[in-house]
Amino acid sequence: MVAQLSVIISKQMNDIIEDAVGKTEENVKSFMKETYDDLVARSPAITNYYKSNHRIGILNSSFQFKTQGGAKLFPPIKDSEEPGVYAGNVAATRAEELAKLDGFELGDIVRISTAVPYADSVEQKHGTYRGANAIAGALLKRLET
Repeated sequence: MVAQLSVIISKQMNDIIEDAVGKTEENVKSFMKETYDDLVARSPAITNYYKSNHRIGILNSSFQFKTQGGAKLFPPIKDSEEPGVYAGNVAATRAEELAKLDGFELGDIVRISTAVPYADSVEQKHGTYRGANAIAGALLKRLET
C-alpha cells in the first residue's frame, strides 16, 4: 500500500515538474521571439541588409552551438545601395531564425547577434541592441511575476 502510494505521488510530482519545464521553455521562446522582433523593428532600414542579418544562436550547457549557419550573411555579398532592395530578405530571415527556437531546451543559452561587418557603427549611431536590451529587461520582469 505504501509502495503504491509512493509510485502515485512520484508520478504526480514528475507530471508537475514536466509541465513547469514545458511552460518555462515556451515562455522563454516567446520572450526571445519578442526580443528578436523588437530588435529587427528598431534596426535602421536603408537597404534592409542590416535588418535581414540578425541571427539567433542556441548553445547547450557545454557552450556548444545547437544551431547551424549562425554567422552567414544573407545574401553573402551586399551588392546594392538602393533603398529597400533587401526588404524581401527580412521576413525570410525572421522565419528561419525563429525556427531555431524550436530546438531550445531549459538550460540552453540563446544569443542574438549580427555578422554584418559595420554593425558596431550602426549600433553606435542607432542603439538598436541597447533598445532591445531594455525591452528584454521589461519582458523578463513580466515573466518573473
